[in-house]
Amino acid sequence: MNKNLIALKTTCPECDGHGSKETGSTFTLCGRIHPQLERCTNCDGSGVLVDWVDVRQLFTLLNTLKIEEQYQ
Repeated sequence: MNKNLIALKTTCPECDGHGSKETGSTFTLCGRIHPQLERCTNCDGSGVLVDWVDVRQLFTLLNTLKIEEQYQ
């Protein structure tokens, strides 16, 4: 693995970090109705998306944010 890469973790927008999504159907268990869930295909059920960014890209991003903050 390249040592110059950094993992940026973000919450999955499809499942809001839960790792599963409701299918719209329900099932009954012990007299209670529960929503039918399926594993999120966007994050493979982890609830987190990982983007690998080069160190130089990260510094560029941070400098851009710093400049934008100064002008506000």
